[in-house]
Amino acid sequence: MSSEDTYKVLKEVRSKTALMSSIGENRFLNTFGHIFSGGYAAGYFSYKWAEVLAADAYYYVQAQGGIGSDASRSFMHNILEIGGSLDYMQQYVKFRGKKPSISALLQSNGIDN
Repeated sequence: MSSEDTYKVLKEVRSKTALMSSIGENRFLNTFGHIFSGGYAAGYFSYKWAEVLAADAYYYVQAQGGIGSDASRSFMHNILEIGGSLDYMQQYVKFRGKKPSISALLQSNGIDN
């Protein structure tokens, strides 16, 4: 799908759903500024950080044998059972043996590290 096809789809959707029509030069799909022009930046960072943790934990557990492995039991004990009662990073290091890295997130998005 080309960028023009994408804008054609957007125009069709807007014609059915928008309360007001937009100008033809509108390139909303090319923007990402809304996360930096208000209070959303911290929230966006927290979403990305959650993705880092999830990918790092997932690939680690899979490499160690998946569900039912010692690694999965360590995740359950050190992360899920503890909840927010102890320092999360200390608990993560107990589970994983090291701090999380972005390598797994990059891998899950098809980006070589």
